[in-house]
Amino acid sequence: TGSSLEKSDKDILVINQFNAVAKEMEAAGIAWVAMLFKVPMMALKSITNLLDEDNQSEQEFIKNLAFASLCLQNKILELVDYLQNKSLEDLA
Repeated sequence: TGSSLEKSDKDILVINQFNAVAKEMEAAGIAWVAMLFKVPMMALKSITNLLDEDNQSEQEFIKNLAFASLCLQNKILELVDYLQNKSLEDLA
């Protein structure tokens, strides 16, 4: 997880250490609390900023926001269809 759109040296170190493909900010806190209270949690995210690009994160965010939102909208519909009539045990 990270607390900014910009990548820092520490972000790059952690991403490389864990062979990660994304830096997540919003759902990490929710996932942590869900884990503490043993509540199942799922997050569906869309990526707007590519960390391996050498450009301004804010400009890239604005450029990619509409496309990322459309992709997320379509995937949410797919996810709702997939989850229909499934129990937590089915998903584990």
